[in-house]
Amino acid sequence: MIMGASIASVAWIAFYPWAKLKRLAELEASAEGREVGNSGSQGVDG
Repeated sequence: MIMGASIASVAWIAFYPWAKLKRLAELEASAEGREVGNSGSQGVDG
């Protein structure tokens, strides 16, 4: 059981940053599509 938890932990540490980087790239692409110099608003569509 400890071995399974350690494998899951390593998989999570390896996977989670890649998911964050993909989301960051999507946000940057949408920000470039809207306006280049939007004075620091970080993609909050409310």
